[in-house]
Amino acid sequence: MCIFKPNAPRRPDYFIKPENARKWVEWLKEHRSNPVYWRLASFMLLTGARVGEACGMKWEAVDLEQGVARVIRRVRWDQYSKFPFLEDITKTSQSARILMLPKKLQDILLQMKKESVNDLVFTDNKGELLKYNAVQSSFNHGFMALGLPWRSTHICRHTYATMALMGTKNLSAVQASLGHTQQRMTQRYAKAIALLSSDIGEKTSAILFDTAE
Repeated sequence: MCIFKPNAPRRPDYFIKPENARKWVEWLKEHRSNPVYWRLASFMLLTGARVGEACGMKWEAVDLEQGVARVIRRVRWDQYSKFPFLEDITKTSQSARILMLPKKLQDILLQMKKESVNDLVFTDNKGELLKYNAVQSSFNHGFMALGLPWRSTHICRHTYATMALMGTKNLSAVQASLGHTQQRMTQRYAKAIALLSSDIGEKTSAILFDTAE
């Protein structure tokens, strides 16, 4: 006879609270020599991009005038060597998508573009693809320093989804921005789902970084 142990329900606060998100990003800004980590964290928090999608972003996919970025590739990390390599994802419809860039993020990316040394948006100090363990280590150092319980880069995606749903009440828009094929996947992130709204990026940015004034 097989006995299946039920999965524990996800805690209702499975996201970084806005005040803690701001403190975390500021910690990364002040304590990491390479600014890529606080910029990457901001990008993930404000777009819901997966870490591989963000790290695989190239400038050709970013349109700052229109305020959008196309997710058409991602970084994969070799299971054994941990070596990063780029992978095209345009054939995967649920992954290839458009991200809306709020003004806060556009300003960050504009400065980054001025400093860029190649076609990659996020790079290490040598201008090469970021290694996952370096990203995770930097993120986790900030979480631990601030006494926060998170130990996963994916918490940024959870935070975006929850804040976006709470701020916009637009389930379909959040679903599309996350690249979910089914609404039930999006519904896991928040219960506050009702009216429609179109300015998802700006409202999420306002909640996370107090840019509403």
